[in-house]
Amino acid sequence: MSLCKLCLEREANKKNTHYLTDAIIRTCLNLEGSNEREKGLYFALDNTNPFIDFNFQRLDELTLETTIGRKPTEEEIENAKSIPFSVDYVFCSDCENLFTDIETPFIQNILPRFRQADLSGLEIVSEADVVTIRNFFHIQLYRSAVCEDILAFSPEFTEKLRHSILQKNGDTS
Repeated sequence: MSLCKLCLEREANKKNTHYLTDAIIRTCLNLEGSNEREKGLYFALDNTNPFIDFNFQRLDELTLETTIGRKPTEEEIENAKSIPFSVDYVFCSDCENLFTDIETPFIQNILPRFRQADLSGLEIVSEADVVTIRNFFHIQLYRSAVCEDILAFSPEFTEKLRHSILQKNGDTS
């Protein structure tokens, strides 16, 4: 049994946990920006690899061929069976609920004001509810840091993020 990486108390029992907020990334990954779950393309860039990694999710053969201009390889088909930006048995159900409690006000109250808004020419974007914004970005950073080896914060900073998330206070000082 491994312990949840956030609370460090309960069993990490959640499978298919998105470490980037699914409601946000879904429209970025999906064809035509649809909100359909796990259906689209994504690409990864890596400084250690001169190539772009490509993957797709639940696309029919014709759509996939039309989009990428060729048939997928067997390796690409096998890779497509994994769910991107998701992990198994890293967090517990209670902490998953805490993530949702933090994500929901951001998605419902803050995000709509920025989506499809013309922000060009703005040097500073200000928002009164900084705690909601910080909490939201703290969970993105923390989950990515504990789920991806490539994102390495100092242990002290990671611990500050963890405490901030648990307290929902948006503080890392």
